[in-house]
Amino acid sequence: MRRNVIVACAFLLAAAICPRQAAAVSVNYDFSVMGYSDGQSLEGAVLGAVTFTSESGDLRYYSSYGGGIGTGYYYGATGDTYLHFSVPVYEVTFTGGDGAGDDDAFAATLYEFGTDNLIGTWSTPVFGGLNEPEWYTLPISYPNIGRVVFDPGNSGVLPGVWGPAAGGLVITEFGYSPVPEPASILLLGIGLAGLAAERFRRRRPL
Repeated sequence: MRRNVIVACAFLLAAAICPRQAAAVSVNYDFSVMGYSDGQSLEGAVLGAVTFTSESGDLRYYSSYGGGIGTGYYYGATGDTYLHFSVPVYEVTFTGGDGAGDDDAFAATLYEFGTDNLIGTWSTPVFGGLNEPEWYTLPISYPNIGRVVFDPGNSGVLPGVWGPAAGGLVITEFGYSPVPEPASILLLGIGLAGLAAERFRRRRPL
């Protein structure tokens, strides 16, 4: 019996210590099929682990332009969209555009979870118009993302102007992947506890 306990604890320790990749869970949203009505306010909306707000305070759903979210009609969807994560994530993906036949580009600036330190800014190439396609998907990976500023009208490759004279774009699809919680910590704890209990039992006087 004693031998079986030791073997079981050793197995748990080995499973915990051996390097292994926890299964990644990706969360994806296609705003065009989520049942929002045209012009519906999404300011402060919470989807999973992310809260959406905006620079102009009027984030909303557009049924046109492919069906997506952006800032209010008056500003042509050029205001920044803010995404705040309640857990650290290691990947975000944005699909944006407007299908209007003009040149578009967007950028995303990332900040670390917990510290809010700047990670960096990623920009798409110019797309739309003669630069097909009309929508572009930008995947970004970093180990500890906590906040994102999505800029639909003023990327590094296509500077724009915030306001009614400028044309922005909408986010049609969005996804993120939370940092996997290391289940190996639990296995390690069980294994150590089992070995400690067995050692205590062996040292106990009869």
